[in-house]
Amino acid sequence: MKINILKVMFSALLMLFLIGCGNDKPTLVSSDSVSINASDAQEEVTGADDSAENSKVSYVYVHISGAVNMPGVYELESGSRLYDAVELAGGFREDAKEDYLNLAGLLEDGTQYIVPTKQEAAMMAVSQEAAAPMSHYDKDGKLDINLATKDELMKLSGIGETRAQAIISYRDGGGVFDSPESIMNVSGIKEATYNSIKDQITANGG
Repeated sequence: MKINILKVMFSALLMLFLIGCGNDKPTLVSSDSVSINASDAQEEVTGADDSAENSKVSYVYVHISGAVNMPGVYELESGSRLYDAVELAGGFREDAKEDYLNLAGLLEDGTQYIVPTKQEAAMMAVSQEAAAPMSHYDKDGKLDINLATKDELMKLSGIGETRAQAIISYRDGGGVFDSPESIMNVSGIKEATYNSIKDQITANGG
């Protein structure tokens, strides 16, 4: 009898133990979940790298000289304008031609910017004007046949190389055109030719 009671108690304890073990099932983690978590971690690292890269600031080096208070080489952030560099150089001197350069222009790395004085700017303007080719056209756009070159004459209606050379030879021989009509004194140029070019020519340079 006592043995039977012990068997019953042992069986009951065994059942309770098995039931308890059945409830403590291990939790399985799927490979998809692990892959997603790893991907998220990689994105966070990549994002941090991109942020660090974007935070890097690049610079340009320019030489500011001429009519500024502190000429020299200056370091500025890329995207800076010329007026930023002039400010770093102490601003313009009193004799500076401030509007000679485009102060709103973007700075180019390794470039020298020379601010001229007012006197220097005036002298450069005169020099450029003197170097410009002389115009043989009047204010109305008419060609002066006393001064025109062979190429300019050939641009006139009905004037080819032969007639243009005839006009040059006439002038070289001492001939002077005192009026547009006098171009008909040139051999080979008749009234029909004159009528085709009379609105394109003048004779002021004689």
